[in-house]
Amino acid sequence: MASRITFLKFQDLSDLVLSAAAKLPNDIDLVVGIPRSGLLAANMLSTFLNKPLSDLAGFNANVKVWKSQRMSLGGGVEYPNEARKVLLVDDSIHSGISLEMAKESLKLEDRDVEILTFVPIATESVLDRVDYYGKVINVPRLFEWNIMNHPIMEWSCVDIDGVLCDDPSPEDNDDGEKYMNFILNAPPKFIPKFEIGCLVTSRLEKYRDATVEWMNKHGIKFRDLRMIDVDTAEERRRLKLHIPHKAKMYDELSDFRLFYESESWQASEIHRLTKRPVFCVDSWTLHQKNDIVVGGAKRLVKRVLPKKIVNILRGR
Repeated sequence: MASRITFLKFQDLSDLVLSAAAKLPNDIDLVVGIPRSGLLAANMLSTFLNKPLSDLAGFNANVKVWKSQRMSLGGGVEYPNEARKVLLVDDSIHSGISLEMAKESLKLEDRDVEILTFVPIATESVLDRVDYYGKVINVPRLFEWNIMNHPIMEWSCVDIDGVLCDDPSPEDNDDGEKYMNFILNAPPKFIPKFEIGCLVTSRLEKYRDATVEWMNKHGIKFRDLRMIDVDTAEERRRLKLHIPHKAKMYDELSDFRLFYESESWQASEIHRLTKRPVFCVDSWTLHQKNDIVVGGAKRLVKRVLPKKIVNILRGR
């Protein structure tokens, strides 16, 4: 059975940043976010702590920092080269390589500056490679902000209509000329940057060439494409092949980790039949092990503001 995946949403990230903020040093001069995902956590943290904010490029170019209106009235550094204690922030740490590379890329020019690191989400095996962290959440884990562009795509089944492009309208879905025109010219919805392990679709085999042409047109890479081999859409509907086809293909690909499905009811049924994780794009939910996890079934941290944060928000 596939390993349980921890799926975190933006609210979970906010909770983890807020909880960890109270444990950080009081004398941080500047928060620096690592693009792109690290800027999410850095922005939240700088707002919670009312600290100036920069990114890697801005820090190295000594661009004037981002500050709140209240902070601009007095206090806080104006430029990165004025900071003496800097907190470098990413959203998570897995191997520690990305964080270390970002730290090494900072242009310090022999200044007397202390660089500390922080991530809201950490892997237990590399805790010694980060100074501060929010919570240990080991892999497998997926985030709301990267689930559509994640290496797991390489070991996933991905539906086409409703995931990579919009679903055809009833008028377009005529199993004829209009449908062929839809396949060739459908506007893309998501273009993953990673190669897709297997496209699993309810489209008929006779539309394979047109489907591959659309994928090539939009630069979508994939290793396999599995379609339904019947003559007509009417026959497919009569035999009710949509879900059994997808579930069977997912079962056959036993080393795959996830199925991306567009419709909630189909996602639920594919999960029920396979007992394996299915992500629904329409509802942005993860179906796994007989339940639906929305941003983690249990809150990761208590939504109680630490005393330090309360005082900050009250301007004390």
